[in-house]
Amino acid sequence: MLPIRAEDGTTVAFIGRAHPHSRHDTPKYLNSPETVLFTKGDMLFGLHEARAALGRGARPVIVEGPFDAIAVNIADLDRFAGVAPLGTALTSVQATALSRAADLDRAGVLVALDGDQAGHNAATKAYGVLRTVTATIDAVLLPSGRDPAEILQSDGPAALRSALRADVRPLADLVTDATIDSWDTRTAEGQIGAMRAAASLIASTRTRRPSSRTLFAVRCRRSRGSIRTSATSTPSASSPMTTTHPRTSQMARSSCSPSITRSPPARNGSGRC
Repeated sequence: MLPIRAEDGTTVAFIGRAHPHSRHDTPKYLNSPETVLFTKGDMLFGLHEARAALGRGARPVIVEGPFDAIAVNIADLDRFAGVAPLGTALTSVQATALSRAADLDRAGVLVALDGDQAGHNAATKAYGVLRTVTATIDAVLLPSGRDPAEILQSDGPAALRSALRADVRPLADLVTDATIDSWDTRTAEGQIGAMRAAASLIASTRTRRPSSRTLFAVRCRRSRGSIRTSATSTPSASSPMTTTHPRTSQMARSSCSPSITRSPPARNGSGRC
């Protein structure tokens, strides 16, 4: 049983974790009932406890459960500060609370979830919420079926520190890949639809860093009948942000060019592959 504390440190509820050998139908985590003081979608477990580390510049790490958050803190509290939603998907209220406790423009956010499909889905949902409070959102996919608490328990703090630093990539990459994978790219219509969806997602992503621009390069390749898209950040103080042309013909031409730039649509067929 663990206390759930508000931002000022007041204990407002408790959360319990089932014993590892409990019946299969036992909930993994169970919160206190909601009250006028406690709404689980408004609070992050561990945020009050991590406030001092966040103030020193530690990077917030969003994990699945409270014991995972504690494990992250044990592994490397100087560099990482673990926080966890209370059995819900990440909410805008929780993201705002996190932004009050940490300088997210400088530290950014790391999302550390299981490497299975459920972990991918949770990370994708978190992206839409987090991008309203910071432009620096990374993801680390842990070994499938293993959470931070299990890694700490079986392999120790050094192994968990290494896992949190390995295979870190922009969360936008995972989200864009998931968007493309939702289309049947074996057909021309599916490929165009995937590029439209990816272009819309990329266009809606903005950077808050005035000293840099975000250059989104849409690199399309056919691998097992699918298209892959990635986003990279390139420092520049004077170059404008590249964007996609709204017309379908312009997006279709991206499949034969490494990047999409602002240019008028071709009038004489010169833009064909």
